[in-house]
Amino acid sequence: MNLTATAYAPTAQDNYPYGAVDYYGRPLVAGDVAVDPSVIPLGTKLWVTGYSSPNLPPGGFLATADDTGGAIKGNRIDIFINASESQVSNFGIQQVKVYVLK
Repeated sequence: MNLTATAYAPTAQDNYPYGAVDYYGRPLVAGDVAVDPSVIPLGTKLWVTGYSSPNLPPGGFLATADDTGGAIKGNRIDIFINASESQVSNFGIQQVKVYVLK
């Protein structure tokens, strides 16, 4: 799937009012992504590639669709990056390739 990606940090600004937890209430960890569950079901394992970020592994990473977000609708994902807000904001908006793993 070709999706639009943004990134979010563990800050209160990015996680209000729930805090830095995923949809299930577990602490956010590297590899968590927020999705629209009507496009990608929660719990789905994904391989995400095609991004440019010094805060993510080069070449791609294994992700789990464990979060949602009010702005995450349709063919979008929001990638959790455990870094400062200023570092995460440098991610911007990117087109990524996402493979659904079985």
